[in-house]
Amino acid sequence: MASSVGIFLRSLTIAGAVAAGAYFAAGLGASDNRLFAHEAKASEAEHPAVVYRQSLMQTMKWHIGHLGGMAKGEMEFNAEAANRHATVISALATAIPEGFPEGSGTENSKALPDIWEDFAGFEENANDLHVAASELASAEDVSADNLGGYVQKIGGACGACHDDFRAD
Repeated sequence: MASSVGIFLRSLTIAGAVAAGAYFAAGLGASDNRLFAHEAKASEAEHPAVVYRQSLMQTMKWHIGHLGGMAKGEMEFNAEAANRHATVISALATAIPEGFPEGSGTENSKALPDIWEDFAGFEENANDLHVAASELASAEDVSADNLGGYVQKIGGACGACHDDFRAD
């Protein structure tokens, strides 16, 4: 059986590969010598930070979806998997603010201007997600009976940020 640290690092490596793939697809990995024809189109169409953060959010959605599925009984409960998914969410939450540099609000982004007007509040929301996910990640008593409470805290942190800083 792999250690939880090893699983966490593998998950982070996968998430990093997704983000790196988005980074290179947006044309940031190549200067004027484009490796792929679609790179020029992607980099002209979208700010690279938008590509990065959308990849980050999709990765978190994957992990939150597994937690939600277990909490609802739609997936078999597995305490080790719940801790692992929460560990990844916790780590990714710390990377959220980096994906929102000034000037990266575009028409293809649901980011509201409020993010940059109250960046400290935005960072606080990302930290709230980190804390909520960390509670589950470090929980030694996680069970099918109490997972829902942890998932509600994580979902509440996501929802609070979306309510304040994301367009519908």
